[in-house]
Amino acid sequence: MSAQEYAPEAGTQPLLDVKGLSVVLGGASIVENLGFELAAGQCVAIVGESGAGKSMTGRALLGLLPERATARAERVQLEGRELYPAGSPQREREWLSVRGREIALVSQDALVSLDPLRSVGSEVGEPLVVHGLAQRGRELNQQVTGLLARVHVPEPERRAKQYPHQLSGGLRQRALIASGLAAQPKVLIADEPTTALDATVQARILELLGEIKEQGTGIVLISHDLHVVARLADHVIVMKSGRVVEQGPAPAVLTAPAHPYTRELLAAHPDGQPLLAEQRVVQDRVVLRGTGLTARFPLPGGGSVTAANGVDITVRAGETVGLVGESGSGKSTIMRILLGLHRPSAGEVLFHGEPWNSATVGVSERSRRARRHDIQVVAQDAHSAMNKRWSVQRIIAEGLEPSEFKELQLGDRARSRTARVLELMASVGLEPGLAGRRPSELSGGQRQRVAIARALAARPTLLLCDEPVSALDVTVQAQVIGLLADLQARTGISMVFISHDLAVVGQLAHTIVVLKDGDVVETGPAHQVLTRPEHEYTRELLASSVG
Repeated sequence: MSAQEYAPEAGTQPLLDVKGLSVVLGGASIVENLGFELAAGQCVAIVGESGAGKSMTGRALLGLLPERATARAERVQLEGRELYPAGSPQREREWLSVRGREIALVSQDALVSLDPLRSVGSEVGEPLVVHGLAQRGRELNQQVTGLLARVHVPEPERRAKQYPHQLSGGLRQRALIASGLAAQPKVLIADEPTTALDATVQARILELLGEIKEQGTGIVLISHDLHVVARLADHVIVMKSGRVVEQGPAPAVLTAPAHPYTRELLAAHPDGQPLLAEQRVVQDRVVLRGTGLTARFPLPGGGSVTAANGVDITVRAGETVGLVGESGSGKSTIMRILLGLHRPSAGEVLFHGEPWNSATVGVSERSRRARRHDIQVVAQDAHSAMNKRWSVQRIIAEGLEPSEFKELQLGDRARSRTARVLELMASVGLEPGLAGRRPSELSGGQRQRVAIARALAARPTLLLCDEPVSALDVTVQAQVIGLLADLQARTGISMVFISHDLAVVGQLAHTIVVLKDGDVVETGPAHQVLTRPEHEYTRELLASSVG
C-alpha cells in the first residue's frame, strides 16, 4: 500500500471513498494525489504542520475551496454518490444538499465562523431549518438547547439567547460543534475541533466525538495535537507540503513512526520543561500590579454573574506570568482589565506605578492612550486581528510609534520605517520576501509571527499573550514559544501568558496563577505549581494536560 492510499479493513463498506485528490492554488500544488477510505464508525486523522494541506483537504471534500483554488480527483464518493463528476467538484447548488446534512464541517475558527449579528441558538439551529428537520418555534428551541447541552455548554437556555461575543472562546467552539452535529451528518470533518478548549472540556468533547463515532458517524479529524489524535483516531495520515509521507493504524504511527518527519512531530510536543530559563533574568522592578480585580456582569433577568473575584497579579521586569484555567475561569476578563478595555467592579491596576485602570480612581482613555504603546497584545486568532487587504509590511508598520520618526524628513522617514519593519520581521524569523504578502497567503505560524512583530513594533515593556499558540501545530508552536523565550532573553520584556495548556505555560512562565470560576485557587513559582500542586483543581488540569 502506497503512502498516498489508505483503506479500512477489508470488507468494510466505506462512507467516503477518496482517490487521487489534488488541489492547486495560484499555480502551486497544495494537495497532491491524496487517497483514503472512511468507513462508518471510523476516524481517520490527518496531521502535519501549517501549510501541509490538511485544512484544504477538508474543504475540498465539501466544495468550499478559495476562489483561486481548483481541485480534481479520480473519485470522491459519499456512499457511492459521486461528488466529483468528471474529476471536478459538483456545482454549488448540488453541494447545498450535502453540506450539513450528509457531510458537516466543524472548523477551528469559531469567532469567524459564527455570525456576530445572530444569536448562538440561531446559528446552532440553522442546519435544522435549512434541511427541513425542524420548524422555527418551540420545537427548534428545544432541539437547540439539547444540542448545546450535549456539547457541555452550561446554562444552554441562556447561552442560546446570547451572541458569539458574549461567550468565551471555548464556549464558542462548543457552539460550533453543536451546529455541526445538528443535522446528524454521516461524515463529520473536524478541523482542529478542540483548539480553543481547555484540557478538561477537551476531554469531554473527545468523549462526545467518540460516542458519535460509535453510533456510526465517520470522522475526518484534522489536528496538530497528537494527544487528541491518539484518543480518537483509528488511522493516521501524515502530510508534509501537500503529500502523504506516512499512514497506518494510529498505534503504529504514533508509537513507532517510520518517517523522520513523523518522529519530528512527536518530538515537538510540549512537555512543560522551561526554555532558556537561565538566560531570562527577572528583576525586582514591578511593571504591572493588579490588586483585588473583580468583574461583575448584569444578567438580563436581574442579578449578576462574577467573572473575576478579587484577583491579584504582579508582573516584574523580565518576568512571564502564566494565567491558567478552563474556559469561563476569567482569564480573558482579566486580560481586558489589564489592557484597560474593561473597568473593574472593584480593584485597581498600576502600570509602572501609575494608575492604569481602577474601580474608584477615574483613569481617562485619553491619558491611557499616551501610554498604550507600552502595553501590547498578541491574540489567539491572528488572522481576524489583521486587515485582510494589507500587506505584511503595512500590518507591522501599523504598530510603529509615529514619534519615533517625526524628526526625519519625509523620504528618510519612509526608508527608516521600511528598515524597521524588516528588522522586526528578521527578529521573529520572517523572510524579507514575505513583506508583500497578505494574511491569507501566509501559514498560521507565519501569521502569528507577524502578530508578534506588530506587537513589538512600538517597543513595549509588557506583552499580553492570549492563547497565542493554541491554533498552531506542534512544531510551529514550539518555534513560536522558543521565539518568545528568546525575545525575552534578549530584550527583557515582561509577559502575561494566558493559556488553558499547562504544558505550554510551563515552558515560558516564571510564575503561574491558576483561576477557577473567577477565583485564584493557586499561585506560585512555575516549577512548584507544575511539580507540587497544592490545589485539587490544579492537579486535575495537570492530569488532563498530560493525558
